[in-house]
Amino acid sequence: MENKKVSIIVPVYNVELYIEDCLNSLLNQTYSNYEIILINDGSTDNSIEICSKYNDQKIKIFNQNNKGVSIARNVGISLATGQYIMFVDADDIVSENYIENLITSIEETNTDMVVCGYTKEKTELVNKRNSQEIKGEIINANTMLENMMENNLQEGYLWNKIFKKSIISDNSLEFEEGVNVWEDLYFVIEYLSKSDKVFAINETLYYYRTREGSAVNRKETETELIGKVKILELIMKNYNLIINNKNYYGIKRMYITVLLKYLLQIKKDNKEFIKEKLSKVKKIKKDIKIG
Repeated sequence: MENKKVSIIVPVYNVELYIEDCLNSLLNQTYSNYEIILINDGSTDNSIEICSKYNDQKIKIFNQNNKGVSIARNVGISLATGQYIMFVDADDIVSENYIENLITSIEETNTDMVVCGYTKEKTELVNKRNSQEIKGEIINANTMLENMMENNLQEGYLWNKIFKKSIISDNSLEFEEGVNVWEDLYFVIEYLSKSDKVFAINETLYYYRTREGSAVNRKETETELIGKVKILELIMKNYNLIINNKNYYGIKRMYITVLLKYLLQIKKDNKEFIKEKLSKVKKIKKDIKIG
């Protein structure tokens, strides 16, 4: 098992308060054959100085001007030398058997992706090495994709999953550039569309930190909303009628909600754009019930 290498891609941007905890958890793994690819996306604080203090061959640091998290992850993928890829946010923490349990599961079940549990409470992390079979459930990738479409795109996170680099490379999968919100969701959907089976384990191995000022704790900006609109339009264009020709009411409801939020924020003199988008809303609303 240890002959299979894992590449952990971590975009770094102004996380000086958190990056040390993140790296310490990544370096304290029960699995040994992995690399940590840090993409410094033009940080202006002490993040990169903190990263540079680590004298560990597993850590590889690459610097770029501030281009956004999507390009940072794409660079990370191009630099990855492992057969498997995982993504970690620089302000989060992982269990000590995070890598081991995910790579063991994907190898033993011969699936294309493994998904683990996550928590907002650090004390809930599972930090014991498994001596017995990891329990979980094999899910058809198409079924998981359909469930995401129907249920408001839940489980589109990157960080609680392990991916095969071969699937990413063979299908030229990458993150949508110029978008810094829900870019992870679209990547997961693209990956699932090229996959066969997914294994979901019921262990909590990832702690995501909810920071003050993060997107989940404040009103969305106009830039974030237009990014979400772009991603949702891409999903509907590329997948809405492909998979069993289903209607996917969940994603349509999400699209209308996000689009109307955006239209309420943009300049009122952009009448033609507003008219075009409202026409699309009207057309979609014929299929679904929405307040």
